[in-house]
Amino acid sequence: MKYVISHALPNKQDASVKAHTDIDRFLATDGYKVLTFETRSGNNKLSRQFNRLRSINRLEKIVKPEDTVLVQYPIYSSEFDTDRFYSKVVVQAAHKIAVVHDLPFLRDSFPPVENDLKKELVRLNLFDSVIVHNEVMKQKLIGLGLKACVITLGLFDYYTPTINEQTNIPAISGKVFFAGNLIKSKFVTNLKGMRSVQYHLWGNITNKNSLDSSIKYHGTVPSDELPKYLVDGWGLVWDGDAIDSVTGLGGKYLRFIDPHKTSLYISAGIPVIVWKSAGVAKFIEDNNLGLTIDSLTEIPNRIEKLSLQQYTAILKSVQKMQQRLVSGAMIKAAVHTAENNWKE
Repeated sequence: MKYVISHALPNKQDASVKAHTDIDRFLATDGYKVLTFETRSGNNKLSRQFNRLRSINRLEKIVKPEDTVLVQYPIYSSEFDTDRFYSKVVVQAAHKIAVVHDLPFLRDSFPPVENDLKKELVRLNLFDSVIVHNEVMKQKLIGLGLKACVITLGLFDYYTPTINEQTNIPAISGKVFFAGNLIKSKFVTNLKGMRSVQYHLWGNITNKNSLDSSIKYHGTVPSDELPKYLVDGWGLVWDGDAIDSVTGLGGKYLRFIDPHKTSLYISAGIPVIVWKSAGVAKFIEDNNLGLTIDSLTEIPNRIEKLSLQQYTAILKSVQKMQQRLVSGAMIKAAVHTAENNWKE
């Protein structure tokens, strides 16, 4: 049997678990059975601890030595339960795949805390194959000591019940969309519409009056429904406090990752504007999916200098990638690569 072990709450549909639940959904159509490690169920600390131990014992009985197990990494649980999960459930499977969503040792401190780095490498090296976001993350992990076969994903897939289809190529749009945690993304308070560019924001914010009057704020929308609102514009991938550069821990981490909002935008059928030093930037450039920039102040000139022919080519590339993301093609291809490695 082939199992994908999920630790996302199945009835929770916000952005914090969407990448996990989408992988569950797509792999369930590709021969994998979804199992749940109940890391967060329970009304208090004691009940959550009990449910985690019960869940590990249940999974240990299900997974057999001849099985394949895919784990969505990292497991957000206590250190004790995480180690127990790996030692009791994961290591007994014949084939083990990790899909990396986050690398806490890179996200939470830079340079990484040595003990955290060693601990995560030990866990990742339990797997035969590790699926990572992009080539930058791959080379970073190999350089730090990852011994498993490392496969790049390219972009995360993104399920949406509504697919925006571009039948006619419109005039070049000056609308720029940003969706995410606006409280964390402090740069939004420094945004101002300029010339042909108008910003539209979705997400939680402490005080919408902190936004410039030129900014259109649309509140919060469930992540599965958000793509239908993102029509005829550009999706912005940025982080930190400033508009002229991506700074701080968020900026350092952005150099290694594919932010999930990149997939949100492309699944909605719109091109992206990405920080040139982001880990996802090369994929965007190589596949002609949008623009890469050093500063948000570049956006008006970059859009205004595009010819309609260039814009049309970008939109056509986005439409092709959109079809891949909404069907789960990226994760299926990466998993098939891992499976084929065992057969060789």
